[in-house]
Amino acid sequence: RLNARVEITSILSTTSFGQGLVSTKLRVVPVEERIEFALEGVVSDFISAANFVVQGEQINAMQASFSAGNITDIANGKRVKLRAQAGAGRMDAKTIAILP
Repeated sequence: RLNARVEITSILSTTSFGQGLVSTKLRVVPVEERIEFALEGVVSDFISAANFVVQGEQINAMQASFSAGNITDIANGKRVKLRAQAGAGRMDAKTIAILP
C-alpha cells in the first residue's frame, strides 16, 4: 500500500557479507492503530508547531510536553528528539526535547 506504515522486527546477524540487521517479521500497521515512535533529527519544512518535518515524518507538536526547550524553539535546522504516536497522515508528538 502506498504510504502504509509498517512494523519491522529485526535481529543483528553476522553473515559472509559482514554484520547487519536481518528482518524476521513485517507487519502492515492498520491506519486506526496508534503506535508510538521515537525520532531524533533536524526540523525541516517548518510551517508551524502543528506542521513540520523530522526524518521525513510530518509532525504536530501542539499537544506535546517539553523536557528541554519549549514550543517557540521549534524551527528549521533545530535538532530535536521526540516521542510521537502515528496519526492520520502525521505524527502527534507527545514529548519533545530541543537538542544543542
